[in-house]
Amino acid sequence: MDRNSLSAVPTNSLNGPTALRILSLRNNHISVVRSDAFAAQPSLEKIDLRNNRINQLESDAFGQLTKIKEIYLAGNRLSRMNSD
Repeated sequence: MDRNSLSAVPTNSLNGPTALRILSLRNNHISVVRSDAFAAQPSLEKIDLRNNRINQLESDAFGQLTKIKEIYLAGNRLSRMNSD
């Protein structure tokens, strides 16, 4: 879903088969990663969020992802990572 001018992680689009292992959302306009953003995809191993406008990761944004191995966040505007 690279280069689609997405302003948020499309959680509704991620509902369905839970076997998705790699998700690329590069080069969009995502600014916040919500705590439930990837809840519907517990099998994700790699998430690529490079070159968005992310300035905030909500606490537990990746917490449900027990199989995650790689998260790419380069090229964003991270200024805050909530821990509560």
